[in-house]
Amino acid sequence: MFDGLLVIDADSHKMENPLVFFDYLEPPYRDRLSSQTDRYGQQRLVIHDFNPRTGRNDLERVFPQPDGAGKGAFSAIHPETAIGAIFNRIRIEHMDREGIDGQVLYGSMTLSFEAILDRDLAVACMRAYNDYIAEDCRAYPRRLFPVAYLSLVDIAEVVAELRRASHAASKGNRADRRRRRPSRAPPRGGWEPPTDGGGRSVGRPGAPAGAVEKRSRESRACFRSFYD
Repeated sequence: MFDGLLVIDADSHKMENPLVFFDYLEPPYRDRLSSQTDRYGQQRLVIHDFNPRTGRNDLERVFPQPDGAGKGAFSAIHPETAIGAIFNRIRIEHMDREGIDGQVLYGSMTLSFEAILDRDLAVACMRAYNDYIAEDCRAYPRRLFPVAYLSLVDIAEVVAELRRASHAASKGNRADRRRRRPSRAPPRGGWEPPTDGGGRSVGRPGAPAGAVEKRSRESRACFRSFYD
């Protein structure tokens, strides 16, 4: 907390433990994902994807690319913070040390899932990750707020998974979050659009008429839904 305000890290990441995550996959898909160590000693995800050329699940794909820590953005990790990214008890210790009250957690392994060609495998990974991350953060409902992963491979499945994940969250982390009221809430009106000298709302050049007012109404509704 700083000056009476909660300090929220709104873009943190989870480094998934593959040995635990793989257990959340449905049995038919567990042999389609594995891990291996590259020539630099770094762990990488291996996906046995559908191969359009052979019609079989024999397309081996390795993520991230290229090899080695620090060789690409996906492997830009620090030896100390990486431990906290895997184990939540260490993460909480780091948060307390840095004065961070809460973290919004995004997936890391999920960055690879968008490239999966096999629709059924992609959907299975989506469901498995959301179950995994919800259970992983359940012990810290007031500190860790995981973001559900939604694959774009099948919109109908995405909608169904969003409803399922939201229903699960209503029983866990987000239910506790809604009962908390921040020490200083923003004004009830939310964001107000800029105006010209005559009090008329103005927006960016070329914006459709009424667009700024519409965004202002949406912002007010967002604030009300969060703080009520």
